[in-house]
Amino acid sequence: MVRRILALLLAVCVVAAVFAGCTPGTEQSTGSESSSSKAPESSSQSSLSEDSKDDEPDEGPFTLSIYCADFVSMEYPMTLETPNIVAIAQIFRDEYNVQLALEPVIAEKMEELVNVRIAGGDELPDIITYGFSQERLVELYNNGIIIRLNDLIAENAPDVQQKMIKDNPYMTMLNSDSDGNVLKVPSYQGNIQHQLQTIDINYTWLKELGLELPETTDALFEALKAFRDNDANGNGVKDEVLFPYYESMNTALSGAFGVAKMGGASNSWWVDGDGKVYNTMLTDKARAYVEFVAKMYAEGLIDPEFLNASGETRNERLYNDKVAGTSGNWWMGAVNTLTMQGQGKEIEYVPLGPLTGPNGDKNVVLANLGGSGGSVITKDCEHPELAMKIFNYGYTQDGYDMYYYGRTATVPNEYYDISDEIPEGLPLKESYYVYTEYGSEQLSGELGIDLWNKLGYNLNILPYYNRLSDARIAMECEITGMPDWCDIMNHWQYYYEKLTDVTNSSGTPDLVFASPTNEQISAFADYNDLMLFIDESIQNFMIGAVSMDKWDDFVAQCEAMDIAGAAAIMQARYDSADAMLAKFS
Repeated sequence: MVRRILALLLAVCVVAAVFAGCTPGTEQSTGSESSSSKAPESSSQSSLSEDSKDDEPDEGPFTLSIYCADFVSMEYPMTLETPNIVAIAQIFRDEYNVQLALEPVIAEKMEELVNVRIAGGDELPDIITYGFSQERLVELYNNGIIIRLNDLIAENAPDVQQKMIKDNPYMTMLNSDSDGNVLKVPSYQGNIQHQLQTIDINYTWLKELGLELPETTDALFEALKAFRDNDANGNGVKDEVLFPYYESMNTALSGAFGVAKMGGASNSWWVDGDGKVYNTMLTDKARAYVEFVAKMYAEGLIDPEFLNASGETRNERLYNDKVAGTSGNWWMGAVNTLTMQGQGKEIEYVPLGPLTGPNGDKNVVLANLGGSGGSVITKDCEHPELAMKIFNYGYTQDGYDMYYYGRTATVPNEYYDISDEIPEGLPLKESYYVYTEYGSEQLSGELGIDLWNKLGYNLNILPYYNRLSDARIAMECEITGMPDWCDIMNHWQYYYEKLTDVTNSSGTPDLVFASPTNEQISAFADYNDLMLFIDESIQNFMIGAVSMDKWDDFVAQCEAMDIAGAAAIMQARYDSADAMLAKFS
């Protein structure tokens, strides 16, 4: 399990932190305004010319102000006195002649406050770290609020150039306009388990009943049935059920029935051998998958409230030991395991990976990762070349390690150390981080996740890039925070086998669709009723409210509601993405 999820696991549940007001070492966020006139090319849209670089002044350090969201706890707000930020600021000062000026704002107010700030008339900060949508990026660029980054990247950011533009043109496309102007450097956590949706299962119950981990949909069905019939939770009631989420269940299981991709109606699009876009939910293979879910539901193996359950309902089922499994991200099994441990119950949940279906199909679609968050450079930045250099730092391994762990190979701390002790059989050559004895005690003690917040680990103030190998991800399970009593959650072999299977054979990269134009957004809105009809119909088939005998009528109704017109819009986006990717490649 990757360390970015460790913060989540150590806390047992997701911590949503807020930060109010100003704090020592920071500037208070205000609704200051900026000009809406387009910035001139010479000062903001390209890096320095060769002559200007020769004339670059030697004095400094030069201050760069960063407007960003604080996702840390109210008890430990992010400031320039936060230990890890102190260390990073020193690196920037020593290596890039840059003095940081942080302007953090309450995370859940960031969208509102950043829009107020941009709309105003005062000078903007040099850098804004926020996950602007592609449409919003283009709008800000056309209004002269932010600058293009192409030349800045080429001349000042070799790691960004390699990883964002050369290695991952899709990532570039999502952070650029249709003319190829790169407008944002995103943060990127590109490990395969971030791309994967799967079913996790109650492994403790499997062991107690002498059952193996399911590798087929039939075996999953039989395991769920055994849980129910053998009263796996021992409460005398047949209430041991799978409690999936609709879209992630579709993504995790439909590939076992040959469906190319299936989530919700509005994102279940694929292309045939001729490159023609179609909606996968209306296919015969989708029908076979829906019949399987309907069979599980009819047998009482799926929670009857799975389509509309609240978070409180899901927690109640989990806490009371009624959940046979769930669906979701690869690490959901670890989350559920640690959650149950927090309830004083030693129940282990394990992700299954892609299952094989009745006809031998085995596939899961891997989400495209274009990065999240990230930073833009505003028109008022006087030293955009320095801003890009510190962007590049986060795209180096040392930079990522410093942001996330608070140390690098040359910058130590007392909580982490570097180890080369690789378990026999694991094809991993690079070193990795392990807790020191002191760090292990602190991170498992009363402070837990608050210690991460206090120290300033897992930073989101500037772009970063990280992509671990399957072996490294498996290794994380061996060395990080999994309960000692787990059979699988704290061993690398299972994870490595499953993830390499996805990498090598059963994982299919998702299609790339260009972000919709305003016209396409408006046109597709006319099909909202159709998308809703498809999802409601699929769900009604699943819960037996409508007989599967009505499937052909359902497809015919979708055709009458002009599914072809919706597909034509997606076809245009697909074709546009091809053209854009060719440009970036």
